[in-house]
Amino acid sequence: MNWDRSVEQLLQKYCDESQTREALHRRSYYHYKKLTSCFNLPIIVLSALSGSFQFLSKGYPNVEQYIVTATASVSILTAVLSAVASYLNIGESKSKHEQSANAWLLFHNELKHQLGLRRDRRQDADEFLQTVKTQYDRLFELSPICSSSMIGTIKKKIAASATPSFVTPTYLNGFKHTEVYGTRESESYEDNESVSGNEV
Repeated sequence: MNWDRSVEQLLQKYCDESQTREALHRRSYYHYKKLTSCFNLPIIVLSALSGSFQFLSKGYPNVEQYIVTATASVSILTAVLSAVASYLNIGESKSKHEQSANAWLLFHNELKHQLGLRRDRRQDADEFLQTVKTQYDRLFELSPICSSSMIGTIKKKIAASATPSFVTPTYLNGFKHTEVYGTRESESYEDNESVSGNEV
């Protein structure tokens, strides 16, 4: 199969969607990174305070009871924060979104590289299209689902800065009718033919 406009248009859609997915996962990564810091830093500080209280309790026998109570309270709070962080899988989510963002970026760069070359200097169209489709399906399957707030943020960013020809994915732009290549051109040609026939 040779390179033609239909192949290039399909790859352009993949390329635009890969930019969107990279931005979604990149923003999600920074969101979970911030959450990880919000949980880990208090846990580290509270763990250090708990150990310090235990060490100090022996040196102040008059208030040892209060120190022991404070130590137990801090230990319980630390355990609760650790359990919540473990339940939410914050660290795992951060790692998955980071890997997905990098993978979609590499996918976009590969598509952009091929489309930037002259047709006679590109890889075989059939082989490259099959490889791209396989990579696309694998990335879509392995990528974690992004939150609705992230999708809304990226949707606003696309509406504000994207070019008119940018193809927005359906999960950001609602439902959209599937277009068949050449449909518009053939319909326009048929309309022109009918008009010409009526004039005759």
